[in-house]
Amino acid sequence: MATKNNFLRARGAVTITPADSDLAKVIDAFRVGTTAGPVSVVDEFDQTVVIPGVQIGETIALRCKRINSTGTTAAGITGYYE
Repeated sequence: MATKNNFLRARGAVTITPADSDLAKVIDAFRVGTTAGPVSVVDEFDQTVVIPGVQIGETIALRCKRINSTGTTAAGITGYYE
């Protein structure tokens, strides 16, 4: 069973500016740091998912290859990868 804080085992972190293009590498999780709101992502299977109401300090454990600017109002996003 996965634990709530698996992202803490990440090998690296990257500051993410939402864009409608793929990230340099797939991330395993992301955290919202400064502004709460929806986050639109494209997962590793090319499915677009909008996660509504992500709160400041909340970490979402979902492998993503993109965090879209369209549909994302959350800010201060940090991505974690292995």
